[in-house]
Amino acid sequence: ALGRDVEPSAAQFEDMGNHLVRIAELVGRISRQFEGMKNSPKNLIILGSRLSKGRESMQVVAKNYETLSGELMVMLDDLAEGLDALMTRAFVGRMGHCASLLYDEAIQLYAEQEVNRGTRGHAAELDVLQSALAGFHSEAEQGCRQIAREADRFLALNIRLKNMLSGLALTRVICRIETAALTEDTDSIDEITTRLEVFQEELGRSLDQVATACDALKKSVPTRSDMTAWAS
Repeated sequence: ALGRDVEPSAAQFEDMGNHLVRIAELVGRISRQFEGMKNSPKNLIILGSRLSKGRESMQVVAKNYETLSGELMVMLDDLAEGLDALMTRAFVGRMGHCASLLYDEAIQLYAEQEVNRGTRGHAAELDVLQSALAGFHSEAEQGCRQIAREADRFLALNIRLKNMLSGLALTRVICRIETAALTEDTDSIDEITTRLEVFQEELGRSLDQVATACDALKKSVPTRSDMTAWAS
């Protein structure tokens, strides 16, 4: 409204927020992918129980897949909860930083334009404003540091998710090997394992995109020198 350019430091908070939204969208997509496949291990167990041979081994494979999937979902929920809290923290940090920009300008104008009438009020009011400004700076800095820490944690968690995905892929291959050794009709089992293969490929791509978004988030966090400059 004042016709000014956007303050670069405020734009940094906007970038962090956009990266967090992107990560949240990807995590939501992964959750939906899991939702569509959550019954596949149980279906494998049911189909395996109908086999005259290889029943036990097929059920063991299906149980392993179910266990790995459950562990992966727990980790995904952890990521989603962390994201939700971090988005709130980023919003508060951005609010604090933008408020500090306004306060800084107000303090300068007040110090320059408000007539000092020789009372204690003028200096005391400046102290109050400076104290509030320091609080806003602190809020913004704490938010940035937390975002940086969480970005590292998200990247580490994503690596663990990728490792779990490798475990799922191995279990699926074992399932293929087991069914190939059977003489019975295993078309239904083959159909499920094919769907699992497609699911795992999609999940792998999504996790790669999460890693890229987390890396971009980490790089968007203001540096220590940036944050020091805010308070100077």
